[in-house]
Amino acid sequence: MSRTYIFTLFDLLYSGNPGDGSVLKYFLATKDNSGVSPMPQDRQTLSNTSVEFKDGQTITRFTKTMKEVGEIEITTGDNTFLWAHGTSTTLGYHSARKSFSLNLSSGALESIQTPDKAAWLAHGIMAFVAWGVFVPLAVQSSLLRNVLPCLGDGWFQVHRALNASAYVFSIAFFAIAVAYTGKEGGSHFDNSHKAMGLAMFVMLSVQVLGGALRPHLPAPDSNEEKTGVWKGWETTHRVLGVTLLACGFWQMSKGIELYAIKYSVSQTDEKAVTIAYWVSSGVMIALIILGGAFKLRGSGANDNEAAPSADAPDEEDQ
Repeated sequence: MSRTYIFTLFDLLYSGNPGDGSVLKYFLATKDNSGVSPMPQDRQTLSNTSVEFKDGQTITRFTKTMKEVGEIEITTGDNTFLWAHGTSTTLGYHSARKSFSLNLSSGALESIQTPDKAAWLAHGIMAFVAWGVFVPLAVQSSLLRNVLPCLGDGWFQVHRALNASAYVFSIAFFAIAVAYTGKEGGSHFDNSHKAMGLAMFVMLSVQVLGGALRPHLPAPDSNEEKTGVWKGWETTHRVLGVTLLACGFWQMSKGIELYAIKYSVSQTDEKAVTIAYWVSSGVMIALIILGGAFKLRGSGANDNEAAPSADAPDEEDQ
């Protein structure tokens, strides 16, 4: 079986196919074909290209200008490259990959580990704790407050503490992402994961501020009706909460994928972590749906009966 060898300089990809002997430069945005596209013709600057199939190997040769506009410069000193290969002539995800350092002056070649691994691992773990544990439990504490007598009137304190903890964790892992992206010379918010992270941080800040400034809820034993302001806040709070939770589940899944690519995690290990993540998330989602069903079933009861007392912070469910 012929092989396609791909040499990547961060977001640029060079690929050669034995079928037509061409070696082209591509943009590499995702790990599947949907995000891979040839660069414009005026950027196809490779010369002396050839692709040879010999003794079960594909040998790709090309000459590249070391310094080009809009591309990472190749120096005569140390350069970091990523190699990846597969068993198909179709461009796609390659599970066999590794980074290496090549010094063009001395010819020294060394396999390296991409730096800042501990920081990005901490980023992912804190994101999971915040959005895979704290936020789902906060939603469940509200939805299941009439089903779990042990919560009593304390459901709001649990709800608030979990959401506050998630916000603190979000500030921390957002700061890590911004700091280490800058440290590594990357661009901020230039892909879907980064852009979603920024959008979620803004929405979460609005959600927390809205919770702190929520309007007053009538006391459970009063005959006072909910105001239009309260109903509007309640609807907005719930819709924004559901939106954030859905975005969080997607964001964490995308993060696993990006971490696997960045640190050359094997496809087997990446798949195992992804499965474990979605099993955990599935349990949380199922509990939220169950809580929602119980709430709808008991919707005939007065909502004020489940609210905190007039002297306590008054919060409706997220």
